[in-house]
Amino acid sequence: MAKLSLRGRGAVRGQAMVEFMLVLPMFLLTIVAFIEFAFAFSTTNALNYVARNVALVVAEGGSRTGTDCTALTILERDFGETSNRAGIASVEVYFSDENGNVINGELNRYDRAGTLSCTDLDRTGQTLPYTAATTAYAESARCSVLAGCGGSHPRLDTVGVRITYQYGWKTPLSGLLGFLGSPTFVATQQMRMEPVL
Repeated sequence: MAKLSLRGRGAVRGQAMVEFMLVLPMFLLTIVAFIEFAFAFSTTNALNYVARNVALVVAEGGSRTGTDCTALTILERDFGETSNRAGIASVEVYFSDENGNVINGELNRYDRAGTLSCTDLDRTGQTLPYTAATTAYAESARCSVLAGCGGSHPRLDTVGVRITYQYGWKTPLSGLLGFLGSPTFVATQQMRMEPVL
């Protein structure tokens, strides 16, 4: 009888080892998924923060030459402190309605590729890693007058900023699951221009 109970204990230990080996991969996968989620969440927070700052710069810059250059410089500086700037795909500055939609196709799109030489609001020359893909919302055409500017800008402009970011996986989660592509994050902010009385 004693021999039978010894075999029972060994069988229980073996069963526990098999169960542990079955559960371990799922446990590790869950830990890696939590770590990846933390990285992605941090990136989206940084992206939303910098989109707000860029929109604020554009709203305060109004129709002054160098506003977009300053906004792109702020984006490069602020986003680079916490996240990988190389993931930025494009930045759009546009004439926005209250819902964040582009009005009359008035949009400037800057793709993060190539080189853009520009002068910021402080009259300092900047060289930025962007190309102006679309320039249909000229800085000089923006309405920063409280009474409006007439034409397609009958009142103070609301400007929109949209930043598109291609997220790169930080952990081997994508390779482990095999079907995950790189997600794209988009941060959008709208602000009313700082009025000139």
